[in-house]
Amino acid sequence: MPLYVRIMDKFPLTSVGISTIQEVLYSLSDAELRAEAELLAADARAWIAEHIELEVRQLECLRSITESFMQMLGWNIAAALLGRRPITFSYRHDIESYVANEKPCLLYNCRVTSHFADDIITATGNLDIVYNG
Repeated sequence: MPLYVRIMDKFPLTSVGISTIQEVLYSLSDAELRAEAELLAADARAWIAEHIELEVRQLECLRSITESFMQMLGWNIAAALLGRRPITFSYRHDIESYVANEKPCLLYNCRVTSHFADDIITATGNLDIVYNG
């Protein structure tokens, strides 16, 4: 039976909010963090809506993202969590106006290097998430 951790607070969709939820998650045991990562990978949209404070337009943006992109995003965030890698969040300010479905509302760059030797796993890299909107 998978362990399920309840993170009761919602965190703002800001660089500080994402940093704070990361600190909360990284304070969990490995088993607890793995359980949370599995939930995120299984349904990233629901996990994000449950843990991040979103404005109506941000929820609409989240709903407009294709399922295949959300699946990739969820797996990449889950992998970053499992490796306890840094996750950064920022806003992209060079878009003058946001029109739904005309420009991407979410970009991410995931870089990871993993190494397993002598029963020790190391994962380095980062996950950078940029929100347009």
